[in-house]
Amino acid sequence: MNSNNFINFSPTLHFTGIQQLVAENNDPSSPLYNKADLSKILVSGHSAGGGGALLISSSLVRPFLRAVDPNINIAGSFPMQASFNATGLTVDAPTLILTGQNDLTVIPYLQGLLTQYNLISRSPAWYICTRNSTHLTPTVELARNDYAGITVAFIRFLGQNNRDAARYFVGTPYRATQDPAFIQASTSIIPTPTHPIRVQRNNPANLLPTPATTETTATSIPFE
Repeated sequence: MNSNNFINFSPTLHFTGIQQLVAENNDPSSPLYNKADLSKILVSGHSAGGGGALLISSSLVRPFLRAVDPNINIAGSFPMQASFNATGLTVDAPTLILTGQNDLTVIPYLQGLLTQYNLISRSPAWYICTRNSTHLTPTVELARNDYAGITVAFIRFLGQNNRDAARYFVGTPYRATQDPAFIQASTSIIPTPTHPIRVQRNNPANLLPTPATTETTATSIPFE
């Protein structure tokens, strides 16, 4: 579920979307009838929509979601350049924070790292800053979109338990730390293992096992 607009600085748009999804899933006349797995809802969004995606992944919102349908579960969130209003403090769903190196609207160090990723402690979390990306990069076509591959991998990892996709996020080393499209620990001749906007994951993410099998039979997608 992806939410994007210029005024949505709250989780309300995502909440409305989930309500509609539940309605379609329960409607015999809908093409989505009984086809939505409400226990594996993944949310995303860009900028203000990304802030909403992060906020609806909060433990504070869960009772309201369960009031809509008790089967609802936010299985993961991957906000792209989430706005300044969002905080990771109460997030308790696996979350991939995506930022851009040249984003001057949502500064990758200030918002994405300090007030979002660094405050997520209840659930697995990852932080990735893509090289040379601006605030509008998520809106370009797939061929030039720096976020296309890693978001597909995250969806397949959490939504399908896909082992190949999971390797970007779990194990040692995990492949996100080897991708030249992302800011890494060392970005120059001089090693900088504590580069502030390097690829990172928190302790709960460190403890996740690699899936033993791949549930889907779909051909593996190369995300490099």
